[in-house]
Amino acid sequence: MNKTRFDLEEDIMSCWQVTEELKVILDALGHDPFFKDMDAAYSDKLMNLLIGMRAMNELKFNKLFNTFSAVCFPPPGTNK
Repeated sequence: MNKTRFDLEEDIMSCWQVTEELKVILDALGHDPFFKDMDAAYSDKLMNLLIGMRAMNELKFNKLFNTFSAVCFPPPGTNK
């Protein structure tokens, strides 16, 4: 099976979902009754780690998508 740039774009967008999945976990930690008895220090530490992971992944996927765009859709007048 031959892959196209559209397959690549779809794969990138699929991976990007990890940032939304981390947000779901963060929301659950803050609102789900299951976590209500969690020690506040532990909860804060865990949430800070997840927020950091989400931010780092967002930066990496933005960089990846910018590279994808530059390679697949170069500005007019460039020799790519």
